[in-house]
Amino acid sequence: MKNICGLLFIGLMGQVFALINIGTTNLIYQNEVIESSALSTKSSVERGKDANLKVVNIIKQQLPNFQAQLDNVLLNSRVFIFFDGEPTLKTWQMVNPNILKVLLNKPVELPINRKIIKSESNPISNSVTANINASTTLSKSVAISTKKYILLGWVTKTTINEDREAIPNTSKTSLLYNLNIEVRYKVINQSTQEAVAEFIALGHAGTARILSDPNTNITYDTGILVTDVLSNLADDVAHELLLVRHQGVFDQTQPIKNAPAKP
Repeated sequence: MKNICGLLFIGLMGQVFALINIGTTNLIYQNEVIESSALSTKSSVERGKDANLKVVNIIKQQLPNFQAQLDNVLLNSRVFIFFDGEPTLKTWQMVNPNILKVLLNKPVELPINRKIIKSESNPISNSVTANINASTTLSKSVAISTKKYILLGWVTKTTINEDREAIPNTSKTSLLYNLNIEVRYKVINQSTQEAVAEFIALGHAGTARILSDPNTNITYDTGILVTDVLSNLADDVAHELLLVRHQGVFDQTQPIKNAPAKP
């Protein structure tokens, strides 16, 4: 099952570490997204709107693949047990068609109790323990979260930037082209629909060239750039989730019975 295929994150020093249940969802691209381009040459400026529209369209085409990209990054982090959050989101939307707007504007409610509960109940499934990396030093206790969270992301901004500058003492021109995406994320408690955390994740991709003619028209491989920017975004989301975890937002965990002892 998808929700048990994440690798376990094993702590050092005998400390209890929680495996967090995160339900990932597709990115939400709304009409309010800020789409901007800053291209330096006259011909580029004339193509700016068309170039930006092309990038936006490719981003929208690749968005359905982003959930799987993020799942893979979370899997490799060894901190999260991920599951498909789309069925939960669809159930919420059946009850309240405006739930996404409600959740977007909902203030973050910090958990009152952030302490780790040390219990000897609820042993972990053998299929999960089988995923422990044998090369990792095992701690005295491993824990799994008793709560599930849904991760929602709204694309808020996409930008294209092209910068051309003359290289001093040469006839050459340096070109820097980059694509950026900004996503506003909220972590929602699956049971209560409370927003327990919020963060901004960024994705970046770009290319650099040396030009003999500063007015040279360049055709960029937008598909590769979009793929790279979404890959970079997935890494940043995982990083932000780790920060959220270290802040103690993911609470109420239970250690696994008969967890492997540190050798």
